[in-house]
Amino acid sequence: MKLRLRSRNKPRGTSAYFDIKRAFPDLRVETVIDIGANEGQSTETFLDDFPHAHMFCIEPSCANFEKLSKKFSGSKRISCFNLALSNETGTALLDTTGRGDMHRLVTETAEDNEKTVVQEVEVSTLDDFCMQHDLRHIHYLKVDTEGHELAVFSGANKMLTASNTSLVEVELGMNPENTYHTRFEDGKAVLEENGFRLFAIYEQVDEWPTKQPHLRRVNAIFASQKLL
Repeated sequence: MKLRLRSRNKPRGTSAYFDIKRAFPDLRVETVIDIGANEGQSTETFLDDFPHAHMFCIEPSCANFEKLSKKFSGSKRISCFNLALSNETGTALLDTTGRGDMHRLVTETAEDNEKTVVQEVEVSTLDDFCMQHDLRHIHYLKVDTEGHELAVFSGANKMLTASNTSLVEVELGMNPENTYHTRFEDGKAVLEENGFRLFAIYEQVDEWPTKQPHLRRVNAIFASQKLL
């Protein structure tokens, strides 16, 4: 069992678990979708934080998916899917060069770089995925697709509404020089248009590639106006 600090004065933005429980004590999270699940790091936390939830883990990388599915093979609360989510269905190229937590969908022009390792992956949309699995409401949606977040949102016209999704956690870039991640302003604008409001900011990471101290990216959680 994970031990938690039982402090009512824990600062906002320190623990998503405490912030959500404090703000929405009656919220019962039953459906979690983890888009870009990698090897299940976030899913392990969700298992403890949301004891009544079933997790749908979506990971396009074959190498990551093998580790993900093996880790949770004995859990009845977790379903793993080897695919990517975007704004349309079909296939796409996944850049699997380097670290597993930095794999991302790319255009075919990426093949021109001889150092780039790509893998063809199956692609669906969040709306189609939810329809296929009869998911009518998402209580917690996590999106970490290394810059592909807006395309994921574009493929979720039905589900990405204040009525059909309660909370959205998304990785966003925090400065104009960072072209790798989706800009915070762009992600915030799309979510606000769909009835969400910024709830809190977590995992503030500095601009480590250039060794500068300003923010590179954050994990931001948005709450639906219906939940608020």
